[in-house]
Amino acid sequence: MGDLDTLNEWSNHLIKQSPSAGQISDLVYLQNIAIQVMIVSQLEYFLKSAGKIEKQGEIKKIIEQSELTKSEKIELKRLMLVRHTLVHNLGHFDEEFSKKINKLGLKFDLKETEKQRMLSPLAIETLPDYIKITKKLIDEIEKTRSAAVGI
Repeated sequence: MGDLDTLNEWSNHLIKQSPSAGQISDLVYLQNIAIQVMIVSQLEYFLKSAGKIEKQGEIKKIIEQSELTKSEKIELKRLMLVRHTLVHNLGHFDEEFSKKINKLGLKFDLKETEKQRMLSPLAIETLPDYIKITKKLIDEIEKTRSAAVGI
């Protein structure tokens, strides 16, 4: 989880750089988006290396089956589906994107206001929270793996 610790350090540095109100710079905006994507990339890499998933789309199932709270699951799925999928597929959260998501079995019914909220960048000060949730899920999976092999 060293990389998540680094992302947490970057997030805290970014929080300190951010104005308390008003417009953020393009650089801070892009760093915020990059950290969001990197959080999910770390989760995806861990799950693939642990043999838990083969495809990115399987992350949702892992999240749903976890012991995370309902709100943690919602937030982590939101981060994964919107940030990571949009960046990698250059998609748009429109009807075409919804159809593609549904084909992958990742049905994600949302009201129009929720769709607009999801496209907005996550608040910079929430980045450590997303890292904490991701670490919590990884810890849970590592404990399960250790118990399965009797460590």
